[in-house]
Amino acid sequence: MTPDRLNIAIAQLNPTVGDVAGNAEKARRSRAAVKGADLVAFPELFIAGYPPEDLVLKPAFQAACRSAVEALARETAKGGPALLIGTPWVEDGKLYNAVCLLTGGRIAAVRFKVDLPNYGVFDEKRVFTAGPMPGPVEFNGVRIGVPICEDIWGPDVAECLAETGSDILIVPNGSPYDRTKPDVRLNQAVARVTEAGLPLVPTSAVRSLMPPHSAWLTSAMPTSTPTGRRRTTSSLTPTPYIRCLSGSGLPRSTVTRRAYVASCTERWRSISLAISMCRLHACLRAALVL
Repeated sequence: MTPDRLNIAIAQLNPTVGDVAGNAEKARRSRAAVKGADLVAFPELFIAGYPPEDLVLKPAFQAACRSAVEALARETAKGGPALLIGTPWVEDGKLYNAVCLLTGGRIAAVRFKVDLPNYGVFDEKRVFTAGPMPGPVEFNGVRIGVPICEDIWGPDVAECLAETGSDILIVPNGSPYDRTKPDVRLNQAVARVTEAGLPLVPTSAVRSLMPPHSAWLTSAMPTSTPTGRRRTTSSLTPTPYIRCLSGSGLPRSTVTRRAYVASCTERWRSISLAISMCRLHACLRAALVL
């Protein structure tokens, strides 16, 4: 990473519930495929697959997930991008829905999901322990807030991350696709961006119930008017893809930064994101290329 630039690859892929080895291998392939990225961000509970349900209560499964994460962490000692990856995590006898930052050959930071959904298809309060209010993780001079999925459906977690010095929010998601909810989800993200004054980048799983157009980037306009732009498609066929966001000047709060987003594999898009962090506002401009 150069002093004024952070390149983030958003790996919106299709993990398989229970296939720890297979999901870890997908992470390896993604990491190897991303050229020039400093950090690769994966969806919620990527190592386990989502939702893991009662499988995540089995000690052998918990151990397998931890072992896979530790192996991926060791591989970062050889250079290449760091990983921000979702996994079940046991600490002090409690099971958490967690995200781990893997860099420099080690697990550099772990953050836990605070708000556990327990309605509709969600059953997380039964299997996970709610985590404490998180602070940001620091990576290459950038303080990254990592609210996990439901954590952005209320103001508290994003507000805490903003108050503790986050420069950007990366939000791992595992929620199933619901054709009635894209606007609801976008509105929640816009609300958090407006309140926190931070750019927000979600990374969603892609599977038969999670088509690509459920992914979005959100920002607040310099006038503080909420806005967001997203790529939509008429097809519901899931297309796993990786997109790379590179933002110059992310560590510096007194300059205007420009970020470029491009997805690769089967579809290519580019999004230009201009961010003025000196006023804690962001302006999103999108150009879609097929």
